[in-house]
This record gives sequence, structure tokens and C-alpha cells, in this order.
Amino acid sequence: MWCEELPHLENLKIPRLVLDSTQDEDIVELHSFCDASKKAYDAAIYSKSRTRTGISVKLVTSKSRVAPLNGVTLPRLELLGLLIAARLTSKVGKIVNSKRPCVQYQWTDSKIVLFWIKGSKNRWKQFVANRVNEITSLTDPNSWYHCAGKENPADLLASGMSADLLVTSNTRWWTGAEFLSDPEFPENFESVDSDLDYLTENERETIELERKKFLKLRAVMRLSY
Repeated sequence: MWCEELPHLENLKIPRLVLDSTQDEDIVELHSFCDASKKAYDAAIYSKSRTRTGISVKLVTSKSRVAPLNGVTLPRLELLGLLIAARLTSKVGKIVNSKRPCVQYQWTDSKIVLFWIKGSKNRWKQFVANRVNEITSLTDPNSWYHCAGKENPADLLASGMSADLLVTSNTRWWTGAEFLSDPEFPENFESVDSDLDYLTENERETIELERKKFLKLRAVMRLSY
């Protein structure tokens, strides 16, 4: 049970200082990561500061929600994760900008939802369209990038982790993806364009959902006749 792991949190220490106003940061970046599973969807924001002594990456804030039980598809749960990230980015960005200018980047490992926010909003159903509208009103669609799932620290929150692991060995949660420690923007990560490959992937997900609805309907008809 989760309550049995609570004693491990006695050893957890979280630095309160995120941005040191006495240091001379040349550039401050905010990197938002989001992810989802059938259990939960979430987002985490990290600050990256280039100082005279090197690069500092720190967890700023995170938020998660339990996934609904009514059979929402994984791409739509991923979209809800993007929405949390967009809302957090908007709030945190205003606070950081009051201290010094910052650049914002958003990351997800779902190419389907990247296609949704970069494609034509008129093509999507109401559930997707409404959330895409809010995401694009809070963040620049061109600031969203794709990263591998193994690099995504938000995956730890979506999948779940023990308190012992959180305290003792999970540095990726506290300092973000490994590439954040690099001095330059990673060249192997690209912004996803709205091409036919992702449209095909999206259509496959829609077809699978319709197939499941058909199978349920056929089962009901068997019981009715």
C-alpha cells in the first residue's frame, strides 16, 4: 500500500531556490514535459539556466490527474497532458518573465497530439478541437517538440513510481531529460509537421475506436434477439 512507503519521504529534500536572482544568467529556459497512461496524465516544468559556472536544471513544478474510467483513448489522454502543460507553462512563464526574459519549449512523446495542435483545427471533433484551441492560445504551436519516451521525465509520473525510488535514485525526475544538460539545443529533436504519416496514424486510432464501438453494438444485438 502507498501508506507503507510514506516513511521513505522523510529523507526527501527539495531545494526551494529555483532561480537565483543574484547570479548572472545569460539565458533562462522553461522546458515543459507531458505524458499520459491509462492511469494518469501529467506535466512537469523544468528551468534551465546558463550561468557563469555551468548549466543548472531544476524541477519547478508538476501536476497530475487520475485518468477517467470511461474509456478515453490514449491519444486523448496525451492531449489532456498537453493541456496541463500549456496551463502550467502560461502561469510559470509569467512569473519567470517578471524576473528575467525566458524562452519556452514544450515536449511530448506523442506524435499524434503534435499533429493535432499543428494541423487545421476545423478537422477535429469537438473534444480535440476545444482543447487544441486552448493549448494554442496559451503556447506557440511551433514551440512543441517530440522527444523519445525514455527521455521524457513526465513518463515517471504517468506510469507511477515508488517513494523509495523517488528519493534514492530517480535523478531524471529532479533534473529532467538528460539532453537538458547539454549546452546547445539538441539537433536530433525536431518539431513535428502535419504530414500524411501522422494523419494515417491518427486515422488508425479513430478506426480502432469505431471498431470497438461496433463490436459492443453487435454484442448488445445478440442479447436483444
